[in-house]
Amino acid sequence: MDMGIVPTSVDTKPKTDEPRYFYVDDTFTIFLREKGKSLPYFAGRVEDITKFQ
Repeated sequence: MDMGIVPTSVDTKPKTDEPRYFYVDDTFTIFLREKGKSLPYFAGRVEDITKFQ
């Protein structure tokens, strides 16, 4: 199965004071990029989230 890249943008400051929840139950990759830049300054692939909890 081809799992293409799905661009997702998450603001660093939520628009409300409500908490945000991210449910992760599979391998994922995170890219951190500064606003106005085209290349990320960090990329990480997480295969087992329990190692980071």
